[in-house]
Amino acid sequence: MNHNLDIAIEGLDSQCIGGIWHKSSHDLQPVVSPANEQIITHIALPTVQNADDAAQLARHAFDHGPWPRLSIDERVRQCARLCDAMESRLPALNRAWALESGATISHGELINDQVGASIWRKMLSIASGISWEEQRDDALLLREPIGTVLSIMTFNGPIILMAMKVIPALLAGCTVIGKHAPESQLTSRLLSEAVN
Repeated sequence: MNHNLDIAIEGLDSQCIGGIWHKSSHDLQPVVSPANEQIITHIALPTVQNADDAAQLARHAFDHGPWPRLSIDERVRQCARLCDAMESRLPALNRAWALESGATISHGELINDQVGASIWRKMLSIASGISWEEQRDDALLLREPIGTVLSIMTFNGPIILMAMKVIPALLAGCTVIGKHAPESQLTSRLLSEAVN
């Protein structure tokens, strides 16, 4: 780990796929601060094979794992544990995001601590009350898991996008692949630690 990075981030030479860290055989790439153009640290970017593996594992988990078949109350409980884990890491996440994006820490605290956390907490609070079956005129609307979701998160909001994309997909019973921007590798590592 680079001494300029004063937050503990594991797995900089690895990719988290299916909840397991896989060492990369490729050269590490620099993470450059847009604020001063200095190299913060080096990380391993995912490969095409990593993406294929993630897609296969996520689909297998959907088809054969318990997640889509859990009750909504159980999915809420599990997602609440994830949200707790993300919230416990918010100071480190905000610092990492500031380093990799050039945003200020106070901006990160506003966007992530206040907006992001309130969005995912609101989703947790209303999920159990969603009508999963709804009669509309002559049609029955069923809200049910449909498969694996690919969540593409941008560099300018990787943490809040967990609230807007990943948590709703999980609550709906879908398995999720989180694809972070190449510029967000520090926050993606911390978020992967929260998921695990």
